[in-house]
Amino acid sequence: MGPEAAFQLPSQGAAYVMACAVMRLCDFGPLIESCRQAGEKLPLMMARLACIIVTAWQSGGVDVLRGGRIGGSGGSGVQGPVLRGNPVEDLDQLCFANVPSPPPPWRDMHAMLLEGLLSHPSNSNLGSAAVWREIVPEMFGLDWYSWALSRLHINVFRVDTVPEQPALDRSAMLKAAAALVSGSSASAGNSGVAPSSSLAPSAGHTTGGAVYLLASMLNHSCEPNLDVTFPYNNAVVALVAARSIPKGEQLCISYVDADLAHEPRRLALEHGYGFSSLAVVFLLGNPSTRHRCRHLVLGGELARPETEPRSKPDVWWQQAHETLVKEVEEADAGQARGFELLFYGDSILEAYRGTSRGEPCNESCEGVPEIFRDYFGSKYRAGVLAIGGDQTAHLLWRMRHGEVPEKHAPKVVVIHIGTNDLGAGADQGEPGIFNAARGAIWRIILTIRELRDRLPESHVLLLGLLPRGSPLPFYRYHQPSIYSHAISLLSSRIKAITSVDGHLHFLDCADHFLSGPHGSINPDLMPDALHPSKAGYELLAECMAPTIVTLIEHPPPVAHPSRASGGASNTRS
Repeated sequence: MGPEAAFQLPSQGAAYVMACAVMRLCDFGPLIESCRQAGEKLPLMMARLACIIVTAWQSGGVDVLRGGRIGGSGGSGVQGPVLRGNPVEDLDQLCFANVPSPPPPWRDMHAMLLEGLLSHPSNSNLGSAAVWREIVPEMFGLDWYSWALSRLHINVFRVDTVPEQPALDRSAMLKAAAALVSGSSASAGNSGVAPSSSLAPSAGHTTGGAVYLLASMLNHSCEPNLDVTFPYNNAVVALVAARSIPKGEQLCISYVDADLAHEPRRLALEHGYGFSSLAVVFLLGNPSTRHRCRHLVLGGELARPETEPRSKPDVWWQQAHETLVKEVEEADAGQARGFELLFYGDSILEAYRGTSRGEPCNESCEGVPEIFRDYFGSKYRAGVLAIGGDQTAHLLWRMRHGEVPEKHAPKVVVIHIGTNDLGAGADQGEPGIFNAARGAIWRIILTIRELRDRLPESHVLLLGLLPRGSPLPFYRYHQPSIYSHAISLLSSRIKAITSVDGHLHFLDCADHFLSGPHGSINPDLMPDALHPSKAGYELLAECMAPTIVTLIEHPPPVAHPSRASGGASNTRS
């Protein structure tokens, strides 16, 4: 999809000048005018990116589509803005908007981009006109355009520059303010096109966009602990702490104006970044404070997976669910004030009940309920609400249909869920497993929201997924397996989710089940490379116990900070 091979520009300062020179030689007039009328700037950034690639190809004379490494010692000595890294490789690291089919405006802008590139006067460096007309559509096809634009779309920061104004020149100040208000229109400042008076906004103000690889990795928060600033009145960005930031706290910025009211902010995030109300986790249980939201960037495509909870039609599953509902109701109605500790999940946790899919598991989990009793049941009023084979959608359905205590909130809730989502995607190979992980993340967010809404004082401990082996017998215990990348993604995202609320916690016990120089699954602890053995269940309980005991007996104080005043004045565009 487009030029993917690594390349090296002749020199950083010279590369910038050469790319600008290529743009000046191309006639991007129709593209500029179209962007002006539509209030767009990203297609002009695409033009600059294309010219950077042309510069690399031009200097090395090697076709980047055919795997050649564009070299060239360069070194013209021309000084200019520093161009670091490989733009193509850097963009590939960023999350992107899911665009299954490029919309008509993208296709139109792409056609104008090609026309502009093809208008470049042929010279000895570019080769003959015929060769140039053959190479350009191949290098910069619609797939390449969509690939890059989908990343720019949600990763571009708006950059405004305003020249210093005389202190008493109110007219100039008003013009500058007006330029800022109308600054979303395309201009030379963001396009890299040769500046012209017809493009420049009034009062010398320029507005544009820039992509910063590191800053684009930061998640959004409606209460950011970092402000995005441009201290030198140019495209150099500085991230400044908005308050004192404790060690280990996730760094966040605001993608939109933090002072916006809830509804305009929600709409801006939904329209600009693909967030929907389903991707918003209201982590504070008090309904009066729900305007203080946290939004999570999940990484990868932002396509919305299926998020509806689902039951199973199987009789055994319905009976197992009814049994669990009855246990919750009886504990809630009893004199002992309900459960202190609850475990929700799939077959990994169900064995602690002594059952498999609702039926006694006899030899396959012999001794496992006793392990649970020794570590948890003998110390606390503990229950296990888990059903083998359940995916995230099934757990969410169960929680919404009677498996969450209504009267007495447990002190701690433990969740292990998601491995069966991955298994369900295995028919489509590793891509299917990866897509299943993304869907599981969304449903885990909804599960957390369900618990935080209904059990606002309970601490929730989310467990990272245990390792899972290959379906091929010969490689059963080998790691990494076809599931490993998705497990890593899901566990890392779960960990990130827990960092934004003091009632959420994360624990990963996966490494306890790996051994050997290559970190393979230990068959003594996980014979089928999926479910723990008796020894494995004791190791899992041993891993969980210290955190659970601390949360029950010495829970950390949880602050409910008031909404911070002010906010970042520079946001993503």
